[in-house]
Amino acid sequence: SWPRRRAGAGACELHALAPPCTLRPTARARPCELLMHAPTDGPAAIMRERHVPVTVPALERGRHVVTFVEPNGVPVGRRYALVSKAYAFPSVVAQDFHWFACFPADPALALGSPGVVAVVIESGCWEFDSDIAYVTYGVLAEGQPEPRLPPEVGEFCGVTFELRPREDVEQDGVSFTPERLELDGAGQEAYRLFYAAYSHIDGHEISFRAQQLIPQPSTALTYGEVHFLPTLRLLRLLGLRPADSFVDLGSGTGRLVLAASLICPRLRRCWGIELLPSLHAAAKRALAQVANSKIDHAPVELTCGDFLAADWSDATVAVAMSLCFPDPLLAALERQAMALRPGSRLVVMHCCLGDACPEAAACFRPMQVREQHPRHAVPTEMSYGETPLYLFERVAHGACGSAAHLALDELD
Repeated sequence: SWPRRRAGAGACELHALAPPCTLRPTARARPCELLMHAPTDGPAAIMRERHVPVTVPALERGRHVVTFVEPNGVPVGRRYALVSKAYAFPSVVAQDFHWFACFPADPALALGSPGVVAVVIESGCWEFDSDIAYVTYGVLAEGQPEPRLPPEVGEFCGVTFELRPREDVEQDGVSFTPERLELDGAGQEAYRLFYAAYSHIDGHEISFRAQQLIPQPSTALTYGEVHFLPTLRLLRLLGLRPADSFVDLGSGTGRLVLAASLICPRLRRCWGIELLPSLHAAAKRALAQVANSKIDHAPVELTCGDFLAADWSDATVAVAMSLCFPDPLLAALERQAMALRPGSRLVVMHCCLGDACPEAAACFRPMQVREQHPRHAVPTEMSYGETPLYLFERVAHGACGSAAHLALDELD
């Protein structure tokens, strides 16, 4: 692992990401059980189709890589791979797959020089689907059309396809690399503690039951969860420092608050404000497990109440997962955020500030955190999929133009 690194002079210490992991067989790896469904004589003996079931661990996030070594003589441009969430192997004929890829001709992999088709599965994206992924690799017959995603199937995240040089790969296989290996030793300890603290807390179920008791629950109570590594990447972009005070507005079971506390143990304070008592109680249970450990973490404070009734003007980083906030609540949030001091950062799920509260537009500017537009967006994995978070910096009145206009200009 790399040593811990700092984001700048006086920066808050973050657990470093190790160099990119080499995909290698682990204790979970095993040879693929290949099922050949093709005649064994003549040209069709090129293993027309091979199937591999992959067990996706429910409680361990990481990356599965299923590799298919291409035999000699594969017709270039006729290869395909299919993946299904259902409990059956997908096929081109049945059109029962959720992901597919057809591999075009590659000059680097000429006919007679077979490559490796790699199917990469991110286990975290299977949390609400199933515990098995069914993978099919095959070669299209002469005149057979390329597969297309069935019209009734939506787009899904979590699976990618790659065509790699063969190099030293001799046979098909399955490997699993836990994502925690991207962290240094201290980071892995914090990672394990974070997920252990929530191993018996189902925030979605708690939120659902709590909202059933409310006659007309607001969309603002829509529940979602963050994960450890995506939170680490977000906090790095925010450039946290030891004097920073972090607040999560609508903190649910406290996952973002505890993750920030473990990732940045030198923060002055990590504060979560949650309206629903049952979610707040769950957050306190998770905090108790963290507090009773020997893992270093920043001070954590949890409050049950309305974040609009709280004074969080001294926070230097404020986060609001505002995707489902109705306009009146969003306007009130932006108005209250105007009380933040210059230099503070605000993270929301809306690309532009000032639409709901026009006077807030001149108080914030988008942070330039990446090359792609919009440059203040950070695609972040949540429990319901990847979604962008938008980063803004509080500025003195009149110090910049309209943040809303700046953000919209970036979209052009």
